[in-house]
Amino acid sequence: GNSSENVKNRIKPIMFAAWKFWPLVHCVTYGLIPARHRILWVNSVDLVWNAILASKARDDVDEDGEEENNGNSIVVEASLAEGMDREEASGGTTPEVVIAGGTRA
Repeated sequence: GNSSENVKNRIKPIMFAAWKFWPLVHCVTYGLIPARHRILWVNSVDLVWNAILASKARDDVDEDGEEENNGNSIVVEASLAEGMDREEASGGTTPEVVIAGGTRA
């Protein structure tokens, strides 16, 4: 149903992006980076790749409006103003946790 369509719609752009990104990265890895620095290099580039994936996920949510809520997400609301401690910032109470569906904990 809906999940399989979601995967089909998202997987192609991600795969094409990976096919453009990783071969170039590994050409640099094995062509230019000394062996002793390769792990650091690949871990650093992996951080960039994760940012790309997060950006794509955010763009997908923005295009679809709000992300569909399946009841598994938790939203935490807490505001801390500069110079105020947690109790002052929350109006004298602890910050509240809003569980998906509007339930407050």
